[in-house]
This record gives sequence, structure tokens and C-alpha cells, in this order.
Amino acid sequence: MGGIYIYVMDSLRYDHVNESLTSNMLALASDGINFTNAVAPATWSLPSAMSILTGLYPTAIAKFGPYKPGLRSERIALPPNVETIATLFKASGYNTFAYSANVFFSPFYRMDRGFDSMPDAEDFPDIPVRDALTKILAKRLNQRVRRVSFLTGEDLHLMRRKEQIKHSDDKHLTFIWTMDTHEPYFNRKFVDSPSEYDGITNARFSRGKAQQIYLAVVHYSDEQFGALVNELKANNQYDSSTIIVLADHGECFGEHNQFGHAGVGFEPLIHIPFIMKLPGNDLAGSVCHEQVGLIDILPTLADLYQIQMGASVHGKSLLPVIHSEASGHDKLFVYDETHDQYWSHGVVRRADGMKYVFRQRNPKKLLWRKRSRLKSNVRTVIRNILPLAGQWVFDLKVDPNEYNNILNWHDGKAELEQLEADFASFSTEMLAYFEKHIGQQQTIKLPDKVKERMRNLGYLH
Repeated sequence: MGGIYIYVMDSLRYDHVNESLTSNMLALASDGINFTNAVAPATWSLPSAMSILTGLYPTAIAKFGPYKPGLRSERIALPPNVETIATLFKASGYNTFAYSANVFFSPFYRMDRGFDSMPDAEDFPDIPVRDALTKILAKRLNQRVRRVSFLTGEDLHLMRRKEQIKHSDDKHLTFIWTMDTHEPYFNRKFVDSPSEYDGITNARFSRGKAQQIYLAVVHYSDEQFGALVNELKANNQYDSSTIIVLADHGECFGEHNQFGHAGVGFEPLIHIPFIMKLPGNDLAGSVCHEQVGLIDILPTLADLYQIQMGASVHGKSLLPVIHSEASGHDKLFVYDETHDQYWSHGVVRRADGMKYVFRQRNPKKLLWRKRSRLKSNVRTVIRNILPLAGQWVFDLKVDPNEYNNILNWHDGKAELEQLEADFASFSTEMLAYFEKHIGQQQTIKLPDKVKERMRNLGYLH
């Protein structure tokens, strides 16, 4: 078999995968399997990255959801006592590489365990400093920016070619995590032409403009993915390779009063694109409508390459699913805290289309209204970023865009009790797993360099 490529397009919405924007992704689907009902376990990168690497729910390995009071989610790293795709394949004789523009998928968060190489892209000597663009972004972001962290897919391809030129064998696992479709919204085509810069920091400030730029960067990101595919074809490596392209979560442009991501798990944030091409283009052109998740990537690759996993995972191999020998997940879940720390949210998404969403105040944490030193007008902005506390029940079969909360309808009332029980059971199981197998959260102190990169991407204020 050839190499294994996992290509992540950060913040790519499922409904933006179409012929006009993502022709290269769909071309891969014609040679592989298009999973139309794939679900992310989180609405932002750090917990999603942990699930992709481990096949486990984030709550089970890092307690996303029930944090200790005062512990910010940005300080939680991958724990050392879990198996990852990289450690699994490295132990089986594979060369393992990762190239990431995302600070969460980086050595700072212990994501490099098992990888032969995960270079810090900003320190790579062939990537330009881009001081001119730095000044423009600093002015637009209204803050000091030491160095631009918005690396492009083209930058990552340059790093990959430079590093892998000495590894010509096919037995390798390569991660590529791009940020071209992540806010702030500006066209990455002009990253080296700052005079052409035109963008905004957040869709809340100009939804229409953000959506227009987002279309451009989705197309650009797809072009960069196509460059990888064309390179593999030119080197006669395409047919023998396994290629997975997916998003870690989606993006909101005002749906349920949400903008960007890291919010409550409505469909624009958790229904993601997921396409996989098998060696020899097996099952080319297949479409799978079963409910699957990012937790399924590790067990699927382990099954495909006949590598024994050392521990059980929450995901399942998708090979029986795509061969119609098994069904997908009857239920998938999301559990997380919002970045203001005082609210948690969760999702139960069932294969029959019923979906339960909640957002609640964390009872063990003081209200920000009582402790915050922020001025009242700033607090109001923060409060309005996400919907108020509440519960929602949707029937995605008839209402895929979640327009109608049927909580108080007869059907919704009938489903609510069971959905709440499903989430309670899930939460109990995940926390028990954490106590038994993990023990304590792996926390890190963020260097100023990391804080700066996170601030540029809108995670710290």
C-alpha cells in the first residue's frame, strides 16, 4: 500500500462542498467514499484534534465540559497515556509527519507524540516573515501582532516537500492541517501581496462581506488540496494511497445568533465534510449516508492496515459500514464549555434525525456578572455572542436547517426525556473513563508566542 494522508480544512462548512467551490474534493469523492452524515465531537479545534488522533471523545480524555473552576480550556493538552494514530503507526514501522498551521494541533499541546516530525511552521526558514501584512493585520485587529500566524496551505506543502524528500518510501502517515478557511476572513491568495488585502476579523461585524470572502478562501483551500492530489498523481503515488479530507468543525454566519465557531453545537458547526479514498480506489464513487464521526478515523485506518490497537476506542471501523455490513452510530455526542467558562453545552444527535441541543449555566462557577470587571457594555456584547440558556429538539429529517424547535410540540416532548437520559448516560460514561484511564488533566502554561497566535485567531481577547 501507499502513503496515508489526512488533510484537515479547518472551519469548512458541509454545505460549502460543491462543484463550484470544492471541485478537487468532489473529484476525490468520485474515486472514494463521500460520507454525507459526518459529525464533529466539538465546535472548535483542540477537542476535535484530540478525537481525530485518538478515536475517543474529548470529554473522556480531557474532561471537556466539566472543567475545574478557573481552568481555561485553552490550557488543556493531550494527555500522555492515550494511544494516537501517530504512536500506533509509528510502532508499526511507519514514518509519521505532521504539518500544521493550527496552534492547537502543535507540539505546544502535546500533539506531536508519535510523529517523527511536527515542525513549527512559523520557525521554518523558507516561510516568509510577511512584515507588511503583519502591520495591516495589527491595525485591523487593533492590537500588536509580532508575526503573522496565518500560514497557507501552500506554505505547508512547501514544508512537506522539503522534509519528506529524504523519505521516498510509501510507508508513511502524513497529517496536513490547513487554516485557510479560518477567521479572520481575508483571501489567502494575497498573503504575499498585502496591497491587495481586504478582510475583516469576525463575521459579526459584516456578515455579507465575511461570507463573500469565505467563499473565496474555500475555493483557495480546495485548490491547495488539489495541488497535493496532482503531486501524488505525477509521482504515481495516488492510486496506492489512502487520502482522507475533512473538517474539524464548521462555521456560523448568524445561524442561531452565532458567528464563527466554538459555540453551541447546531448543525453549521458539527455537520462536517468527510471524504475518504481507499488504496486502489476501492469502492470509487460510493456515497455513505450512515451517521459517522471523527472518532472513527483511527479505528478505520487501524482496520484497513491491519494494525492492532492497544486499547478500545469510542469510534468504530467504517470499513463494514461502507461495505453495507454494519450501520453507523445510532447516537453521537458533543459536550463542551463555552470560552467564557460559565456555560456548558451538549448535543445528542441520533441516526433517525432526532437531535437534542442544550446550553446551561455551570452551577459550580460564579456568574461573570458578579465577578467580571468588564464594563457593562462589553459584558452585554459577550452575553449576546451565544444564545441564552435553553433546550432545543429538532427533527433533522424534515428540518435539516434547524428552523423549528419542536421541544413543546407533542413529538418533541415525547423525545426529550429519552434524549436527556441519553446525554446523562454518555456524560457519566465519559467521566468514568477519564477517572479510570486518564486520572488528571494535562495542563500547560501558554508561552507568549502561543497566546499571540491564539489571539490572532480570535480565541483570546
